[in-house]
Amino acid sequence: QRKVILRRIRYNPSASKTAKIKYGFYGEVLLDLILRCFLNTNVILARGYLYSPIENSEVKGFDAFHLVENKEKLDLWLGEAKFHVDFKKPITDVLAKIKTSLSDDYVHTNLLALIDWQDRFTTSSTRLKTILDMWEENPEINLAQQMTKHQIRLTYPVFIAYQQKPSDEFHTSIKKCIEHIDSEFKRLNITIPGSFEYRLFFIFLPLSEVKKIKESVVEWIDSQEPLI
Repeated sequence: QRKVILRRIRYNPSASKTAKIKYGFYGEVLLDLILRCFLNTNVILARGYLYSPIENSEVKGFDAFHLVENKEKLDLWLGEAKFHVDFKKPITDVLAKIKTSLSDDYVHTNLLALIDWQDRFTTSSTRLKTILDMWEENPEINLAQQMTKHQIRLTYPVFIAYQQKPSDEFHTSIKKCIEHIDSEFKRLNITIPGSFEYRLFFIFLPLSEVKKIKESVVEWIDSQEPLI
């Protein structure tokens, strides 16, 4: 656990409490668990491998790299995670950049980022390896545009953990999130530019104390005690 925390989550024990609470791994870890345990996906590569020593941070891109494969097609699950007190800003942030996130160039760049780590893949897929190898043979091709040819679909799960208002019931709270998505989708006049087949869905997790949860996680990590 300690190795993963330091090398994959990139937790800095000497950082300030404020900085630790702002880390992005809270949502990323939960998204990973939900995808694997509830939606039966397989992890392609741990997010923590994609790290830039120059910027001293993870490279920009999706927060999860998973897949589900059957005879008909391969589903690439490239997701994003948000863990905030308010649900409105993270939803708006995701929608505001969705034209980029579901574009050929962005998906192509994220697939390129996987190429150098194929020896660390925890799940093998002939279909995925085929298109990644194609770029090695011809760097001019766009990998995202090859997805349709090889029956690869992109599934884009967006995980939003947020603080539920005490006055709201569970279903009321979720409904407010959906209504905000609807209004922002119209306000931002969103169109999806990707040439590939895709699915988009949101996963909501209302919580009672967002800041307290993060503080408890930091306290546990800094205590260096095994999680039981």
